[in-house]
Formats: sequence, C-alpha cells, structure tokens
Amino acid sequence: MQIDFVAAEWAAVGVDARHFRASAGGRDIPGTLWSPALGGRQPLVLLQHGGSGHRRDAATTAAALRLVQDHGFCCAAIDGPLHGDRRGDGAQGASVQAEFARAWQGGNRFPSFVDDWLAVLDGLAGLPAVDATRIGWVGLSMGTAFGLSVLARLPAAASAVFGKWSVNFPGSSHIAADAARIRCPVLFVQHWNDEFFDRAGTLDLFDALGAPDKRLHAYPGAHAGRSEEELAAGIAHLSHTLRSQS
Repeated sequence: MQIDFVAAEWAAVGVDARHFRASAGGRDIPGTLWSPALGGRQPLVLLQHGGSGHRRDAATTAAALRLVQDHGFCCAAIDGPLHGDRRGDGAQGASVQAEFARAWQGGNRFPSFVDDWLAVLDGLAGLPAVDATRIGWVGLSMGTAFGLSVLARLPAAASAVFGKWSVNFPGSSHIAADAARIRCPVLFVQHWNDEFFDRAGTLDLFDALGAPDKRLHAYPGAHAGRSEEELAAGIAHLSHTLRSQS
C-alpha cells in the first residue's frame, strides 16, 4: 500500500502532522498522521472518530496530541465512510451521524471501510517512525462498531479502547463474534445514561470480548462528550499496554 503525503501543518510543539491519501479497491482514503518531531520508531495508535465526527475533529485531535506529546506515540486517523473529506458537501455533525445511523440500521455495514483501515495500516507500517509490532486502537461508538472488525483481523494488535456501542443496536448482530476474537488488553467505556445504546446490550458486548485482560469503566452522562477523566484513563491504558510490549 502506497501512502502519499499531500500536506503538512504545524499541530503543536514537538508534533508533526501530515495529511495523506491512500487507496484501496479504487476508493480514495483521506487520513492524517501525527508523529513526534524527534523521530525514532514508536508505537502507532489508530484513532477512529465517532459517527458525528471526522478525522480532524476536536476530540480526535486532542487525543492525538496528548499521545504524541506526552508519550511519544505516533497516531493515525482516517475519515469514516460518509465523513470528512470523503464527502463533497462539507456536512458534519448531527446530520452526518443520522445519515450513518440510517445506513447502518438499514443493513449497510460498510465492509470496505474495514479493508481501508487494514490497507492504511499496511502502508504506515513501513514508515521509519512506526513500530508495527506495537499497534493500538482508540474508537468509541462508531469507532467500536468498525474497530472490533478491524482488530478481529489484526491479531498482532497490542491494546484497544472500545465502548459506547451495544449488541442490541440494529445492524449489530455480527459484532459479538468479532469481539470474541479480540485478545489484546481492552479498556471498555460505557456512558451510564447513553440514549442510543442500552445498558444491557453494552454490557453484553463487554462480556463478549475475548480479551483475558478487559476492564469496564462506566461514566455518568449521556452518549456525547468525553470528560478529562475518561480521556486520561484511555491514554494511561494505552501507555501501559503499548510500552510493556517494548
């Protein structure tokens, strides 16, 4: 897989941000790679935004900067199947979230998007900055719906942060089987008053995970948003599990 870097921008002190294009099956894949300015081979964390976001949204960028600045990791993100630069109309937010939800509940699992992630990872793994033996995943909500399928096909993954999805959500009958194939340490996030994903089905998804080391963190509140406590816990999980592989 060829990764073509098309633009660079200043992201923060000590952080290089480069936007790239890749392709798989004739599909254009827009992505961003954040890496430490000092270089060296580092773990790579794959970041998947939620249904209302895009690869450079505030939540994704904040997580990437923390992981690069504080822990020296590389981070990569790509736009979802209906999101960001894959669109021509510039739409984002609730309207895109609703469009994705309608498609998913209607039976479209976007299987090619899982192939996109695996192709991008194949390309990034050859970069001098990336240690391909230490791969992590962060993806909640839509990022879990796809992330379970990605990591089910990536047995070498070393760490994951999942959550905010339910086996009972329409169109999700396959995800328990994918979850059972996950073996890396997992931090699983639940928002206790989530208005989209029921508690029982969310807990059933946690139970379905095949990882011997899995931890459930439940936070108060509705589906949207992420507290500093939640962000810090996810980063600490990644730091501990990815650094322990060195």
